Amino acid sequence: MQKKNINYFNLMRCICMIGIVFDHFNALYLQYNVKFHFLNRISLYGNLGWGGVGTAIFFMISGAVLFYNYEDKSIDLKQFYFNRFIKMCPILYITHLIFFCIASIIKDNLMYSITIKSIFNLIIGKALVGEWFTTVILFCYMIFPILKFLYKRYKILTTIILFTIFIVNQELLLFVCGNKWASYTNGIFEFWLGIILVNCHRKLKKKYIPVFILILIFMPYISLNSIFDLNGTWFYIPTIITSILIFILISYTNVNNVFVNNVSKYSYCIYLIHHQIMYMIFPLFIVHIKTQLQCFLSFVLLSILIYLLSEKFYNINIKLIKLIKSLIGKNEKIIQNNES
Repeated sequence: MQKKNINYFNLMRCICMIGIVFDHFNALYLQYNVKFHFLNRISLYGNLGWGGVGTAIFFMISGAVLFYNYEDKSIDLKQFYFNRFIKMCPILYITHLIFFCIASIIKDNLMYSITIKSIFNLIIGKALVGEWFTTVILFCYMIFPILKFLYKRYKILTTIILFTIFIVNQELLLFVCGNKWASYTNGIFEFWLGIILVNCHRKLKKKYIPVFILILIFMPYISLNSIFDLNGTWFYIPTIITSILIFILISYTNVNNVFVNNVSKYSYCIYLIHHQIMYMIFPLFIVHIKTQLQCFLSFVLLSILIYLLSEKFYNINIKLIKLIKSLIGKNEKIIQNNES
């Protein structure tokens, strides 16, 4: 595949990360019975929250980027899994450990009890506020070589099977690891959609853009649960359709600026730390918030803090990756010397 117009992945990450942070900020304000009208209006779109839409698109981006990079390459499984691990897990454990200690000191007791379950949750990425996305995306990375094979050999059949599982599980709600819509089946299907979309992008003509925009305007106001009196998470179907349309529309762009690229670059670290910063620092603000202006200022200050700290953690992660690679390289040389 010709590698061009990769900038749209950065714009997707930037928009989705901002949407997720906005949505979580809005939920936190509402938790404290504070209505911040600015956030409430932009984080909710019809029946959808940008948190759900942004998360779905992040799964699609992950599938799209991996397939984009590995479509014409054979996968060295050892190197592939090693790269996924050092990019995600060390900084994941360090951020959780740091904030765990800070939270314990601030509250003068352990914020979360240390049990076998909590330690296991830390290992798989669900520590502290339970960032379920990490667990599911790590699983998607684990099965990516299989998904690539299936896409090459059985694309239509695999799509039908994954789509059927996705639809059926909106009612059964199996393999859930967070809110009801936060399931492995949803994440895997969205990851698979990313693989499909990055290839379909080349075939979709720009003349369809007005149609996509028109559907996008009305889709969030459709509630399948209300229309058909359904239980389960059928309300998530418009979320998926909205996410697909946004993915397609952004894929026509070629934005390249410092802010977009930086938010994209720091997006994983923003994801890891934003909840912790909100939950630790927001209570210090809330007692002083009386007006919409104060809401806005507290939101801006915390957003700046999250951005600056994510940059620091990103740099820590880069150093960690270099350190781990150097240690692995030294160990391999020692083993080779001993064998010789």
